[in-house]
Amino acid sequence: MEYEDDYMDRFIGKEGELRQITDPAAIAHAHERTGFVSLTDEEWEYVRRRGRELMEQHVAFNSRDLREEYARLKAKS
Repeated sequence: MEYEDDYMDRFIGKEGELRQITDPAAIAHAHERTGFVSLTDEEWEYVRRRGRELMEQHVAFNSRDLREEYARLKAKS
């Protein structure tokens, strides 16, 4: 099922898991919860791609760290 962009948000959850939420009520609830971090489209793609690479190498990682890594790389460019 396709959703309009207005009804989608992407988060890193409390435990570092990536979550994609499409329900407007659930998005509002997630924004109220502490520990949830919204991601831009670029951050989402970077964290997913980099996380996949690390999983293939059997390297432990936290999505929050990957988001910070992306921010550092973007700041350098």
